[in-house]
Amino acid sequence: KHDTPLKLAQGKIDRFSDQKLGDIKKILAGEDRASNIVMYTTPNMNGLSVTAAIVPGENTEGDEDGLADGISASLNYKNQFITAALARNDDINSLDTTRLAAEIKSNDVKIGLLLQSAEASEGSDEEDSFVISTAINVPNDFILKAQFSFADVSVTEDFIEFKGEITQIAFGVDKKLDKNNTLFAYYSTIESDISADFGTVTSGISVDDTTFAIGYELKF
Repeated sequence: KHDTPLKLAQGKIDRFSDQKLGDIKKILAGEDRASNIVMYTTPNMNGLSVTAAIVPGENTEGDEDGLADGISASLNYKNQFITAALARNDDINSLDTTRLAAEIKSNDVKIGLLLQSAEASEGSDEEDSFVISTAINVPNDFILKAQFSFADVSVTEDFIEFKGEITQIAFGVDKKLDKNNTLFAYYSTIESDISADFGTVTSGISVDDTTFAIGYELKF
Protein backbone atom coordinates (compact mmCIF):
# COMPACT_ATOMS: atom_id res chain seq x y z
CA LYS A 1 0.00 0.00 0.00
CA HIS A 2 1.04 3.61 -0.59
CA ASP A 3 -0.24 7.00 0.54
CA THR A 4 -2.11 9.00 -2.09
CA PRO A 5 -0.75 12.44 -3.10
CA LEU A 6 -3.59 14.07 -1.15
CA LYS A 7 -2.64 12.23 2.03
CA LEU A 8 1.03 13.09 1.50
CA ALA A 9 0.06 16.76 1.10
CA GLN A 10 -0.39 17.11 4.86
CA GLY A 11 3.35 16.57 5.36
CA LYS A 12 3.89 16.41 9.12
CA ILE A 13 0.97 18.60 10.14
CA ASP A 14 -0.58 15.58 11.85
CA ARG A 15 1.60 15.57 14.99
CA PHE A 16 -0.06 12.39 16.29
CA SER A 17 -0.02 10.27 13.14
CA ASP A 18 -0.76 6.58 13.76
CA GLN A 19 -1.63 7.23 17.41
CA LYS A 20 -4.94 5.92 18.79
CA LEU A 21 -7.55 8.72 18.79
CA GLY A 22 -4.76 11.15 17.88
CA ASP A 23 -4.43 10.55 14.14
CA ILE A 24 -6.52 12.96 12.05
CA LYS A 25 -7.86 10.02 10.04
CA LYS A 26 -10.20 9.41 12.98
CA ILE A 27 -12.29 12.41 11.92
CA LEU A 28 -11.07 13.52 8.46
CA ALA A 29 -11.63 11.97 5.06
CA GLY A 30 -8.73 11.72 2.61
CA GLU A 31 -6.20 9.80 4.72
CA ASP A 32 -6.12 7.02 2.12
CA ARG A 33 -3.54 4.31 1.44
CA ALA A 34 -4.15 2.65 -1.91
CA SER A 35 -3.48 -1.05 -2.49
CA ASN A 36 -2.84 -0.45 -6.19
CA ILE A 37 -1.45 2.89 -7.30
CA VAL A 38 0.68 4.33 -10.12
CA MET A 39 2.31 7.58 -9.01
CA TYR A 40 4.83 10.07 -10.41
CA THR A 41 6.46 13.18 -8.93
CA THR A 42 8.08 15.77 -11.18
CA PRO A 43 11.60 17.06 -10.51
CA ASN A 44 11.81 19.96 -8.07
CA MET A 45 11.67 23.32 -9.87
CA ASN A 46 12.64 26.16 -7.50
CA GLY A 47 10.71 24.49 -4.71
CA LEU A 48 7.72 23.53 -6.86
CA SER A 49 6.74 19.99 -7.78
CA VAL A 50 3.67 18.09 -8.91
CA THR A 51 2.65 14.61 -7.78
CA ALA A 52 -0.03 12.70 -9.67
CA ALA A 53 -1.43 9.21 -9.23
CA ILE A 54 -4.01 6.90 -10.73
CA VAL A 55 -5.70 4.27 -8.58
CA PRO A 56 -6.98 1.33 -10.64
CA GLY A 57 -10.26 -0.15 -9.43
CA GLU A 58 -10.64 -3.74 -8.30
CA ASN A 59 -14.41 -4.19 -8.47
CA THR A 60 -14.85 -6.45 -11.49
CA GLU A 61 -18.59 -6.77 -10.85
CA GLY A 62 -19.26 -3.06 -11.19
CA ASP A 63 -17.83 -0.11 -13.06
CA GLU A 64 -14.74 0.30 -10.86
CA ASP A 65 -12.29 -1.91 -12.71
CA GLY A 66 -10.70 0.58 -15.10
CA LEU A 67 -7.11 1.76 -15.33
CA ALA A 68 -7.82 5.05 -13.56
CA ASP A 69 -11.06 4.79 -11.60
CA GLY A 70 -9.56 7.14 -9.00
CA ILE A 71 -7.21 10.09 -9.49
CA SER A 72 -5.16 11.94 -6.88
CA ALA A 73 -2.84 14.89 -7.52
CA SER A 74 -1.04 17.64 -5.62
CA LEU A 75 0.86 20.84 -6.33
CA ASN A 76 3.66 21.14 -3.77
CA TYR A 77 5.97 23.94 -2.66
CA LYS A 78 8.83 23.82 -0.17
CA ASN A 79 11.60 26.13 0.98
CA GLN A 80 13.56 26.66 4.17
CA PHE A 81 10.62 28.16 6.04
CA ILE A 82 7.40 27.03 4.34
CA THR A 83 5.94 23.75 3.13
CA ALA A 84 2.61 23.99 1.29
CA ALA A 85 0.43 21.85 -0.94
CA LEU A 86 -2.88 22.00 -2.78
CA ALA A 87 -4.28 18.53 -3.48
CA ARG A 88 -7.32 16.94 -5.07
CA ASN A 89 -8.82 13.44 -5.02
CA ASP A 90 -11.35 12.40 -7.64
CA ASP A 91 -13.37 9.29 -6.79
CA ILE A 92 -10.95 7.91 -4.20
CA ASN A 93 -12.94 5.68 -1.83
CA SER A 94 -16.07 7.14 -3.47
CA LEU A 95 -15.13 10.68 -2.36
CA ASP A 96 -14.05 13.85 -4.16
CA THR A 97 -11.75 15.75 -1.80
CA THR A 98 -9.87 19.05 -1.95
CA ARG A 99 -7.11 19.76 0.59
CA LEU A 100 -4.97 22.83 1.27
CA ALA A 101 -2.11 22.35 3.72
CA ALA A 102 0.73 24.59 4.89
CA GLU A 103 3.39 24.52 7.59
CA ILE A 104 5.57 27.41 8.71
CA LYS A 105 8.91 26.80 10.43
CA SER A 106 10.64 29.45 12.52
CA ASN A 107 13.64 28.48 14.63
CA ASP A 108 12.29 25.87 17.06
CA VAL A 109 8.58 26.34 16.30
CA LYS A 110 6.42 24.68 13.64
CA ILE A 111 2.82 25.71 12.97
CA GLY A 112 0.61 23.78 10.57
CA LEU A 113 -2.82 24.43 9.05
CA LEU A 114 -4.94 22.09 6.95
CA LEU A 115 -8.25 23.03 5.29
CA GLN A 116 -10.38 20.41 3.55
CA SER A 117 -13.69 19.87 1.80
CA ALA A 118 -14.96 16.42 0.80
CA GLU A 119 -18.15 15.20 -0.84
CA ALA A 120 -19.46 11.90 -2.11
CA SER A 121 -18.63 11.20 -5.76
CA GLU A 122 -22.26 10.15 -6.09
CA GLY A 123 -24.75 11.44 -3.54
CA SER A 124 -25.09 14.33 -1.12
CA ASP A 125 -22.75 13.29 1.72
CA GLU A 126 -20.19 15.97 2.57
CA GLU A 127 -17.56 17.01 5.09
CA ASP A 128 -15.82 20.32 5.80
CA SER A 129 -12.87 20.14 8.15
CA PHE A 130 -9.67 21.78 9.37
CA VAL A 131 -6.60 21.02 11.48
CA ILE A 132 -4.33 23.38 13.41
CA SER A 133 -1.17 22.00 15.00
CA THR A 134 2.12 23.04 16.48
CA ALA A 135 5.40 21.48 17.58
CA ILE A 136 7.94 23.31 19.73
CA ASN A 137 11.51 22.19 20.36
CA VAL A 138 12.61 22.90 23.93
CA PRO A 139 15.94 22.26 25.71
CA ASN A 140 17.19 18.73 26.41
CA ASP A 141 15.70 17.29 23.20
CA PHE A 142 12.06 17.58 24.23
CA ILE A 143 9.31 18.39 21.71
CA LEU A 144 5.98 19.80 22.90
CA LYS A 145 3.03 19.11 20.59
CA ALA A 146 -0.58 20.29 20.38
CA GLN A 147 -3.31 19.75 17.80
CA PHE A 148 -6.94 20.77 17.24
CA SER A 149 -9.08 19.21 14.52
CA PHE A 150 -12.72 19.80 13.57
CA ALA A 151 -15.10 18.22 11.05
CA ASP A 152 -18.64 19.23 10.08
CA VAL A 153 -20.27 16.14 8.57
CA SER A 154 -23.54 15.46 6.75
CA VAL A 155 -24.49 11.91 5.72
CA THR A 156 -27.75 10.48 4.39
CA GLU A 157 -28.46 6.78 4.86
CA ASP A 158 -31.77 4.96 4.32
CA PHE A 159 -33.51 8.34 3.87
CA ILE A 160 -32.29 9.48 7.30
CA GLU A 161 -30.05 12.57 7.37
CA PHE A 162 -27.26 12.52 9.94
CA LYS A 163 -25.44 15.76 10.76
CA GLY A 164 -22.58 16.06 13.16
CA GLU A 165 -19.71 18.10 14.52
CA ILE A 166 -16.61 16.17 15.54
CA THR A 167 -13.84 17.78 17.57
CA GLN A 168 -10.42 16.27 18.26
CA ILE A 169 -7.94 17.74 20.75
CA ALA A 170 -4.49 16.28 21.44
CA PHE A 171 -1.47 17.28 23.54
CA GLY A 172 1.81 15.46 23.85
CA VAL A 173 5.53 15.49 24.49
CA ASP A 174 8.37 13.62 22.79
CA LYS A 175 11.81 12.97 24.24
CA LYS A 176 14.35 12.15 21.53
CA LEU A 177 16.99 9.80 22.89
CA ASP A 178 18.87 9.64 19.60
CA LYS A 179 18.18 9.54 15.86
CA ASN A 180 16.21 6.27 16.02
CA ASN A 181 14.77 6.20 19.54
CA THR A 182 12.02 8.37 21.01
CA LEU A 183 9.98 8.27 24.21
CA PHE A 184 6.54 9.87 23.96
CA ALA A 185 3.40 10.58 25.93
CA TYR A 186 0.14 12.08 24.74
CA TYR A 187 -3.48 12.75 25.66
CA SER A 188 -6.26 12.88 23.07
CA THR A 189 -10.01 13.30 23.16
CA ILE A 190 -12.67 13.14 20.43
CA GLU A 191 -16.13 14.61 21.00
CA SER A 192 -18.90 13.78 18.52
CA ASP A 193 -22.26 15.58 18.51
CA ILE A 194 -24.56 13.81 16.05
CA SER A 195 -28.20 14.53 15.16
CA ALA A 196 -30.53 12.36 13.06
CA ASP A 197 -33.40 13.87 11.06
CA PHE A 198 -36.21 11.35 10.56
CA GLY A 199 -38.36 13.87 8.70
CA THR A 200 -40.85 14.58 11.49
CA VAL A 201 -38.57 13.89 14.45
CA THR A 202 -34.97 14.91 15.18
CA SER A 203 -32.83 13.00 17.67
CA GLY A 204 -29.35 13.81 18.96
CA ILE A 205 -26.50 12.04 20.71
CA SER A 206 -23.11 13.09 22.10
CA VAL A 207 -20.17 10.69 22.40
CA ASP A 208 -16.75 11.30 24.00
CA ASP A 209 -13.66 9.11 23.54
CA THR A 210 -10.46 9.81 25.47
CA THR A 211 -7.05 8.18 25.68
CA PHE A 212 -3.72 8.73 27.42
CA ALA A 213 -0.64 6.81 26.37
CA ILE A 214 3.06 6.50 27.10
CA GLY A 215 5.19 4.79 24.49
CA TYR A 216 8.56 4.11 22.94
CA GLU A 217 9.32 4.46 19.23
CA LEU A 218 12.20 2.61 17.56
CA LYS A 219 13.04 3.33 13.92
CA PHE A 220 15.08 0.81 11.98
